[in-house]
Formats: sequence, structure tokens, C-alpha cells
Amino acid sequence: MAGLIHPNIWHGHGPWQVHTWLADCVRAGLILAGPMEGWQAVLLASDLVVGDHGATSCYGASLDLPVLLAAFPEADVAPDSVGALLGRTARRLNRRENLRTQLDRAFAEHRPGTFDPLRDLVTSCPGESAQRLRALFYGHLGLAEPHGAAILPVVPPEAVATIRPSPVRADHVVCRLSGTTATISRYPADVTTEASGHLDTAFLVAHEDHPRQALPGEAPVVLTSLPACHDEPGDVLADVLRRHRSARIAALPHDTGSLLLTHDGHLVTASTTDPAIAAALLYESLMTGSSTLPRRFDVVQGTEQTPVELWSAAVQPGA
Repeated sequence: MAGLIHPNIWHGHGPWQVHTWLADCVRAGLILAGPMEGWQAVLLASDLVVGDHGATSCYGASLDLPVLLAAFPEADVAPDSVGALLGRTARRLNRRENLRTQLDRAFAEHRPGTFDPLRDLVTSCPGESAQRLRALFYGHLGLAEPHGAAILPVVPPEAVATIRPSPVRADHVVCRLSGTTATISRYPADVTTEASGHLDTAFLVAHEDHPRQALPGEAPVVLTSLPACHDEPGDVLADVLRRHRSARIAALPHDTGSLLLTHDGHLVTASTTDPAIAAALLYESLMTGSSTLPRRFDVVQGTEQTPVELWSAAVQPGA
């Protein structure tokens, strides 16, 4: 998920304040684009836009993306404007209904071409803005326009996010096993303020370096990273379990997969480099009494399905 904030917010409150307000969201995985560059790439890469009556929502609609309006102050929108047409066409976000349900509905019910009348109002000369704006600016300056086409530089990847999402995560994880299929959903603990129905069967997976130290302190699954001093991975995991008494599993990324240690001393290797996924599979297996290894799972996250294997660290695959 990526967030675009109007430049007036950045400049009115300052980058420090914006980053402070959204620090928990960034830890939860939000990509926060800066005020000058990056927003174009974010829109082009987006699948859906949740916005207000601003220009960015109109640009998203012009790209034929599903648009949900989280806010739309009718009195602030000029009649017969592009924004007014957006308000008459786009679906409104209902704050009393489950967000996931509304997002899924927006994807399912979106019809290509819905926003074509709006796109036609945004510009009558698509692809010509750089050339036309250059001619306008040089005309106002009373200067001859340079020869050749106007240069439109590519936005560099590093401009897309002012702060990269932190690997130090804490998530409420729901893992449902059905045979060899595991459906996993993660809900960031940083921005989850109260329990709800979809978290009834969730368990907490937290990195031990998370700034909210209460989270790894109470998590049954604690993640860590292998220190640069080349300590033995098993010793590192054992130390995590000693320091976090509520933990039943400690996990870290290791080589081309993940390494896990249970509180009763079983060392397990996983084929995924995401230790949170590996730990969720192992934890749910232990909770349901299906702890026989090796095991192969088809892990479903959203629309993606990935095979993941768990095996005893003492027995390598194929042995």
C-alpha cells in the first residue's frame, strides 16, 4: 500500500511532523511517496485508489482504476468540474462496512471505461503536456523555445518512497490449514487498535527489535536477525527464547530459507526466506497437533500461492 499526501500538507506541517504522524503506518508497510516526485509512479503501479476530491483521485480514475472516495466535501467542489464528475461516478467508502469487503467489491464491479468521460475532461491532448508547457513557459519569458522535443525525465526508483517500509514488523497473523493448503492473512499490529471478529483466531508475530517492546514481549512468535558477529543461528534463536518468555517459536532468515527453534528445542528449517510465514505455518501446525515433518504447504496470500516446505534441521530435503 502506498500513500500520497498533498504537497501543502508536507510544506505546511513539515516532513518531520508528517513522518512522525505516519511512523506506525510505515512500520506496518506503507510506502510514503514524497511531495515532489514519485506520485506518478505510484499511480501507474496502483490497482485501486482510495482518495478524496483532489487531483490525484481524478488522475487515478483517468487511468481507468477503480476509485473509492473516502471523503468528498460537496460544497468545496466546483459544479461541472472534473472533481464534480468524479463525485457523481465513483463509489463512496462506507466507514461502517468492512474495508476488505468494499475493496473486493470495487475490483469485482469495476467496468473498464467507466471514467472515460472524466478522462476526456482531464486533458484534450494526452501525451503532449511536456511540449505544450515548455512552449507556454518560454513564451511568457519572451525567449525562443529550444530545438528538439521536450525532455521528460524518468522518475528514479529511489524517489518513490521517502522512507522504505521497515523490516521490523509486528503482525496479527491468521493461518488457516486445510490439508496441505495454508491461507495466511497478516494485520499490522502497529495500526490495529482493537480486537474484531477477523482477529479471533489470530496470533502475534513480532520482531524483537520492534520499537513497541510490549509486542515482542507478549508474542508467541518472535523474529530476529542474525548478527554480523557470525554467532551460531541456533544459539541466537535459543537466546531469543530465553529473553522472551512468552515466545513458543523464534525464527530468523538463514541462507536461502528460514531457521526456526521451538520452545521445547526442535530446530526446523523452511524453504521460504520470510521467517514470519515459516513461523506461522509451524505455530499453526503445533497448535492443531499436526507437527510431523517434513511437510509441504501451498501458502495462499491474497491472490498469490507459493509452495513452502518445513523439515527438521537435522534432516536435509531429499535425504
